[in-house]
Amino acid sequence: MNYKPLHIPKRDRKKGEYILCVYTDCKTTVGKICKSSGKALHTCKHAESHRFQSKAWDPNKKRMVPIETHGKDFRDYKKFSLRHVQAVAKFEIDQQVPTQSINIKPSRLRDALRMYNDWFQDKDEKGNLLPHHKIKGHSENTIKDEFINIKVFKQALLELQYDFDTILLDQVDVDMVGKIFKWLTDKYANRTVNNKLNTISRFYKYLIEIKDYNISNPFSNREVIRKTVQDKDGVFIEPDHFKKLLGVVTLENGIAFTKEKSGVKRRSLFRSWLTFYYRLEFCTGGRPEDIAELKVDHVLDDFIRFKDFKVSRKKKTERIRMRIRTKEFDDLFDELVKHYGLKPGMYLIEPEEANRKKIIRHASKAWTHYWKQLDVGYHATFYDLRGTYATIMSEQFGTAYEGIFGMHDSHRTTRRNYNSKQKMLSKLRGKPMFEAKSSAS
Repeated sequence: MNYKPLHIPKRDRKKGEYILCVYTDCKTTVGKICKSSGKALHTCKHAESHRFQSKAWDPNKKRMVPIETHGKDFRDYKKFSLRHVQAVAKFEIDQQVPTQSINIKPSRLRDALRMYNDWFQDKDEKGNLLPHHKIKGHSENTIKDEFINIKVFKQALLELQYDFDTILLDQVDVDMVGKIFKWLTDKYANRTVNNKLNTISRFYKYLIEIKDYNISNPFSNREVIRKTVQDKDGVFIEPDHFKKLLGVVTLENGIAFTKEKSGVKRRSLFRSWLTFYYRLEFCTGGRPEDIAELKVDHVLDDFIRFKDFKVSRKKKTERIRMRIRTKEFDDLFDELVKHYGLKPGMYLIEPEEANRKKIIRHASKAWTHYWKQLDVGYHATFYDLRGTYATIMSEQFGTAYEGIFGMHDSHRTTRRNYNSKQKMLSKLRGKPMFEAKSSAS
């Protein structure tokens, strides 16, 4: 590689920015003149020996000391200048000796994020649990998601050539926020971008409201416009097509070929319980994990008692849903009792299988395989069975359905996330706005 002598523009030079020459006859910082040849620095024949070096005032030694020296391939002055400011700030912070460390607020982004992560897990700065009245009680999944988002934030800064270990909170400016926003939008879908931004915004809100930092929130909804997320229109699975799918679920049709490192592998996705699982999903609308965990004891005289595992995990409290015992469910339940010899305490599907997650994963994978063999003109996922149930029940019972035995506390939530708008619209097509009333005789 052909190296050129390093140069620090006089107009841009900051205090403590130097060029170090590690050549044998030099080994010192240099200015405009090469100390080996006595000529102008830009004529130096040993440019590969030039290094950018940062120095800062050491109050203990009472002199300027080297704090960071870059490698020979680090040749961009603008990047060096940014790194220099961060290195000096880090050095000055490290030189401070706080008299009451408990009152010191971290000014480095890295340290503040670590403090926030502890607080989010209900821990103080020393790692001890917070008092009971301050415990937020986030679920493990929520804590995990927040931690992942913080790691993504760090990854963005590193890939954008920022020094995560030294950057200060007040150095997060509009330019940096814009770059992070673009980095996120280039990598993730709109909903995920909003999720990441909300985590960073919560972090700043914590610093301002809980830790009394006198700073603004550069990632708030007012400062960073969130990406528009379109509500997904649920796919309605026609009952005739569902029956057709059940007929396709056979041993012969279950053969699949997958590419692996050792070559193409032949395997069977057929399981005798698959049709039971799909039918149970179709006539109850439960989430896959709710269906897998359903037991005989949950089937009461007048309704089915569902535990909403998703909400229960998030809220850390048991959330119960009630579903109507339709004729389709009663017929299926009688069939399951005879097939498995079900007794109280037993699972409705594959009662001998202890690993319930294994059943969920396989049911979803097999659904995709079998659905591809249908020729019905649209694609439907395993999860669309839940939306199909919601659409049917909404048509049958209207808003009263949600209040009695619905999938959510709010009917609006079900309409937005599960109901097939296309199905609803097609059913209303051609109907008059005002129904004619018969006159009284």
